[in-house]
Amino acid sequence: MAQAFYTTGPVDNSNGENETRFLRATILNLNTTGNADITVRVLNISGTRTLIPGGQQNFTVSPNSGANSAAYLFIDSLVAYEVVVIVNHPSNVNGVLISVWGTGPDGTNPDTTFLAHTRFIHSEMHRLL
Repeated sequence: MAQAFYTTGPVDNSNGENETRFLRATILNLNTTGNADITVRVLNISGTRTLIPGGQQNFTVSPNSGANSAAYLFIDSLVAYEVVVIVNHPSNVNGVLISVWGTGPDGTNPDTTFLAHTRFIHSEMHRLL
């Protein structure tokens, strides 16, 4: 099983009225065979780097398809955070593309307002392994 780790790096979330309130990861498995098993982790990096409560989601993306993380992760109280996405695929992690999307400041419906400053496309993510 091939594995890759990606990170947004440190993200400042203290920008007042435009703070990100929710996060979601979107995955595209371009491989024609083999499921991509995905783990998304949101870490609080204000002080000690720790996983936020409920901050890990696991899901599977079928070959030649896309999927979103199961639910938006609420991060309204975080001053700074990092998103780590772990990709597992039987043979080709390079065939799996990821993006991370932040929404806010309207906390009543996470789908309403996507924030460009907390959008990370695949080429902007740093690959750790």
